[in-house]
Amino acid sequence: ERLEAAWEVLRAFEEERERAVAAHEKRIAAPLERAGTAFVLLAALWLASMLACHTGGTARAAWTIPQHGAAKFTLLAGAVLLFTLLALMSLTRESWAVWTAKIMPAWNISLIALALWGLLYPLFTLPLPRTALGGDGQDAAVLSEARRRYRDAVLVLTRRYYAAFLGAFLIVLCAWFAGHRLAFNRYPTDKKLLTTGMRAEAMPVLSNVRDLLQ
Repeated sequence: ERLEAAWEVLRAFEEERERAVAAHEKRIAAPLERAGTAFVLLAALWLASMLACHTGGTARAAWTIPQHGAAKFTLLAGAVLLFTLLALMSLTRESWAVWTAKIMPAWNISLIALALWGLLYPLFTLPLPRTALGGDGQDAAVLSEARRRYRDAVLVLTRRYYAAFLGAFLIVLCAWFAGHRLAFNRYPTDKKLLTTGMRAEAMPVLSNVRDLLQ
């Protein structure tokens, strides 16, 4: 009877341990999965912008257009924000409720907003063709050429934004990996080295089993 009772205690603990391990692995993988998804998204946007410039026959002269200060500020602030959120993911992954309720929505919203800004900011910063031409805007040939150049400028600025965004995100990932190594003595990819914290729960169970078997 005591042997059966001890076996039931061990079996219950093993089931609890398996659930804890599964939940722990999910928490450990979550920041890395989010970072990987973001990298794929940014790479796809950069490739799409490159393809748009190529298929659109963008004039080489448009490539000399300087990047607007709004884009530079957005990329710098965005890189700091994404790094901060990645760090918070690593620090709060043991508190799954906090992660899912606050950090994950903030990550998704920030990433989507930064990605959409690459499409929108050229439209806000470049003058419209008719506005730029002023009095010459009534000439159909001149207006057509101005519209072509405006389109080229939008495509080039969008491509440059996503290229810079992808590069900045790679720097963020490198900084996150280095910071994770310094803070936890392991990289985010070292899932097997991250303990589940079940040692404290195991000791009372073992003590209970020992008492039952005595």
